[in-house]
Amino acid sequence: MKQYKKGTNVFLDFAFSDKPDGRVVEVIEPGEGNSANGKIRVKVTETVGAYRKGEILTVDAMTAVPKAQELKLQAGQYFRRVNTQYEWVK
Repeated sequence: MKQYKKGTNVFLDFAFSDKPDGRVVEVIEPGEGNSANGKIRVKVTETVGAYRKGEILTVDAMTAVPKAQELKLQAGQYFRRVNTQYEWVK
């Protein structure tokens, strides 16, 4: 399982909302990408929808998705897909 720390570039995977980019500023509580445990503090790096650049959010481990875990879209696919086999460590 791939491990990620503070400083990782992520996108915030909100189920029914926009998916702004961000950077991890703190791993408050370690957690894995396939469960809602863990707490990650993220600084939003772009203004998208209701989220403003520079805003600091605290989200669960599966919402802060490392960009390296995103799977490439195949022909006919329209939604972002993610490999959830990752974990956040301090």
